[in-house]
Amino acid sequence: MAQVFNTAAGGKPVLAGPGWSSLNMHPAVRKWWLDSVAATLNMVTLHVYAGDIFSNPNIEDLLSDKVMDMPNLLELVKLAQMYNLPVRVSEAALLSYGGVQGVSDVAGSAVWVLDSALEVCLMARTASIFTG
Repeated sequence: MAQVFNTAAGGKPVLAGPGWSSLNMHPAVRKWWLDSVAATLNMVTLHVYAGDIFSNPNIEDLLSDKVMDMPNLLELVKLAQMYNLPVRVSEAALLSYGGVQGVSDVAGSAVWVLDSALEVCLMARTASIFTG
């Protein structure tokens, strides 16, 4: 399938992926995946969430340095660079699985959007697509 798309695009890879929603996987798994598909990709994509509605009940947790530093994103950027692939955050939101009253609808959630967008730009040198 990828060869058909690439042929139609003049031999250039046109696929992006995998749209990981969690980077909390062993680095060897990420490398194994990229080893097997890098030739068919034009970029690596992922989703970024500060937390989920089950584990992060308050805005203070979501704005903590542990969450905001996104250490796994930087690891993925470095890995993708080994394959000369850019990284794009194809989806970002404060919480996965929907919003929570008192968390998603407070000013702190806007702080998360601004801070995480700047973190992504700094680390991946790319844009993010934020969902509402």
